Amino acid sequence: HWLVHTCCGACPPQMDHYKLTSTALKITHNHSPICCGRKCTCLGVRVENDTHPLDQIVDVDTVHMQDTCIGVAMTRVTCHLSQMSQGDALGGRESESRWKPTAEMMVPMRIGEEFAAQIRNQVEEYKMTSLHYLKGL
Repeated sequence: HWLVHTCCGACPPQMDHYKLTSTALKITHNHSPICCGRKCTCLGVRVENDTHPLDQIVDVDTVHMQDTCIGVAMTRVTCHLSQMSQGDALGGRESESRWKPTAEMMVPMRIGEEFAAQIRNQVEEYKMTSLHYLKGL
């Protein structure tokens, strides 16, 4: 399986990276050309960096997926953002049906719900910290 998806190891997969801080969700997307139906990183990689402040995340949803019985089980974590979000590359990932900005991330299914819960908890903690700060002014 690994040999087919990496051209015998010559083109290792470039996974997206996600970093959750106390103030923002930082997403690094890697885009590679597709050759014979597979992403081929040895033909180059384009990198997009998005930073989404936690106060702009209004909801976090998960969808579990597995394409075939031998496919990798993944969880799509979708962060719905406020209308005023200013993500760097947001336009390409906006929901076409409602034109509401979203940030989508794919993670292995075994950690999907835990990752989504971490985002939800950090957003709530950020809101509480901001509220206490504003009350102190």
